[in-house]
Amino acid sequence: RVLALKETYELDNVLIEDVLSDVEHTALLVDSDICLVTQRPGTGASFLPSKLLKILALGRPIVTNADSDSSLGKAVAEGKFGLVTAPEDAEAMAGAIVDLLADEDRRRQMGEAGGLYVLQFEKEAVLAGFAALLEEMTA
Repeated sequence: RVLALKETYELDNVLIEDVLSDVEHTALLVDSDICLVTQRPGTGASFLPSKLLKILALGRPIVTNADSDSSLGKAVAEGKFGLVTAPEDAEAMAGAIVDLLADEDRRRQMGEAGGLYVLQFEKEAVLAGFAALLEEMTA
């Protein structure tokens, strides 16, 4: 279906690739000004997409179409590392992309905010929090 849309609208600037190796995927993210993290309505109530942490660690801002009350929507609002548009609103997502592409300072600020947000998920931070919780429970 995506290939058919690409042909119908003559989207020569859209590249469709097979699954990339980890090295190629990282290089693609590094070269990206903005990363899209898409979700179907109602699917993100209790999880963050796995690709999100890698994107944030690389300092890239995101645009997502997540439900505002989903884990992803709440994380973006809390971490200030991207923009959330309404699910299934292609015009809003396109507008967010265009607006963010036009504002390099805002992209940089969001990328920095994402880098700070992702620190809470580093192994050392998670293990330290877990150890503190265990000590509290056994005290």
